[in-house]
Amino acid sequence: MDAIINKFNLIEKSISQEKGNVRLLALFELEGNVQDRWDVIISAENLISEDIESLKFVVNTLKNVLTREEIVKVSKVVLFDPDDEFISKIQSFLHKNKNPKEFRGLEINDLMVKRAFVIKSPYRRGHRFN
Repeated sequence: MDAIINKFNLIEKSISQEKGNVRLLALFELEGNVQDRWDVIISAENLISEDIESLKFVVNTLKNVLTREEIVKVSKVVLFDPDDEFISKIQSFLHKNKNPKEFRGLEINDLMVKRAFVIKSPYRRGHRFN
């Protein structure tokens, strides 16, 4: 999984260069999904959640970096506005748990996250919150 995580770090940098700061990028393996299939969760100011052009941009960025074998492990790509309740709940969890890079067994909005990798979060390790 380390190799794909490294590639998603490149993807985050590429998207940030083109579209501005990515606030959250994570890979979620949901309970009930096929094992080793990942939902790509992304939130950025200049990626509009229900905009087909924003989605195409992200998917093309994935295609430019990932191999075919890695692409088939992506179940779906979900864009969220930074102010979305789902993103707020993830950020709250990250804040309370000292910004883990990996976590398991979290329920958010009736979705059971079996396993997750946080590629980019708005928080830095050791960052103190008010």
